Amino acid sequence: MKFVLYLTISLLFLICSGNHLKAEADNKYISVEIALSNNTINLGLSGLGGHQEECIEMKISNLLPDSIFVVFEPGRILQSKDANEQDIVIVKERRFAIGPLRKIVARLFGFCAQSKNSSPAKGSIFSVGKMGNEDLITLAKLIDKNNFPTPAIQHAIWILTDNNPISSIHHDKPELIRPLLNLVCKLKRIKFPWYMMIFEEDTAMLFSGRPQILSAQIDYYISNNSVVDLNLRNEGGKIIRKFITGQLHNPDKYTYNLKLNVANWRPGKYYLHLYADAT
Repeated sequence: MKFVLYLTISLLFLICSGNHLKAEADNKYISVEIALSNNTINLGLSGLGGHQEECIEMKISNLLPDSIFVVFEPGRILQSKDANEQDIVIVKERRFAIGPLRKIVARLFGFCAQSKNSSPAKGSIFSVGKMGNEDLITLAKLIDKNNFPTPAIQHAIWILTDNNPISSIHHDKPELIRPLLNLVCKLKRIKFPWYMMIFEEDTAMLFSGRPQILSAQIDYYISNNSVVDLNLRNEGGKIIRKFITGQLHNPDKYTYNLKLNVANWRPGKYYLHLYADAT
């Protein structure tokens, strides 16, 4: 009986020791902003000729005769020296252990924070800015822990920084971006979008703001044998598109995959109408 008790106490001690060592290791890392303010590092940040993913090159020198541990936090904003070029939001945490008086070169993972500015040129100079607001930090932390599609990440950031429409977050497989959409809707306090929008490309800007393709999955249930019509109407009630006309449906669940070219449409409200007349 004493032998069992001894093993149990030893095991608990090892677990506590392991957690303590992990916490101690985590506590060694300090924010790059603090390291700079303490004059313990020299830091150079330059663009690699893009505005997404590993788009920033970092050169960091340890000025101390002892090792230093530096972290770039998700949600940290890197400010462009050129006011016409985009700032970059760090979305993947990067930790660096730098030996005494040593220098390392690495890349940082981030995304553009200003859709109306130009993409940073290769060699563009950046400085370490402040952390983003609470919403941007929350979004960056989610991105840090997941592998969302690149375009979806970029549009999610622009929704927070530039107030772009929620429908701009799109992907052919909606389930891959659902957690991202859920969080952005929560942060913006808006309803989950029933459709996604692809916007026109423009060589003069990253985000044109001009809708081109609307896509949506329309799920519906028919309880009786019915003739079904599905159409789109403008604010005045005029039918402008017909998708299903006089189609016989048996009782069942149905899905209609809507894909609609909306380029050059007038801004306004449009309404989908689904009619089911029992036969």
